[in-house]
Amino acid sequence: MQVEPLLRTERGEVWVGWVSRPFGLLSPFGGEDFALMLHVAADDVTVEEQTALSEAIVAEGCRYAICSGHEASSWDDSLDYAFLETDAELDPPDEEFVMTIWSEDEELQEAAWTFLWASDYEGFTARRYLALVVGGGELDRRALEAALREAVAEGGPARRAEGA
Repeated sequence: MQVEPLLRTERGEVWVGWVSRPFGLLSPFGGEDFALMLHVAADDVTVEEQTALSEAIVAEGCRYAICSGHEASSWDDSLDYAFLETDAELDPPDEEFVMTIWSEDEELQEAAWTFLWASDYEGFTARRYLALVVGGGELDRRALEAALREAVAEGGPARRAEGA
């Protein structure tokens, strides 16, 4: 796993990373809450690997996740299950809720914009952002970085509405 700072926005710091087998995550935010863009480039992740990575993501402090790429909806579900399983009664506290969405058909840049500008919800305001590529190679990481830079350049909801 490699994670490094990419850029700063008016909302907070954005880090980018990539993981290969064995898939795992150690947050660069030291246990602080963060928003996640999980872009799945690998098409051969096993259910066990997906479950383990999802559990690690939730344990590291993820509070919002947008999943894109291969089988994005299954990653959304996997993160939901990982959150529920943080409590023996499958009823974790609301203040630890993890909002998840998926984006299989959207452009990578559109998912990046949603990640950076629409990841807040009641009880959570994103200030730390981690974009993570699962599997894939250098081209996948560069495409994600380009999408993030473009989303930052496009600006937030107010700027987007002005340009619409």
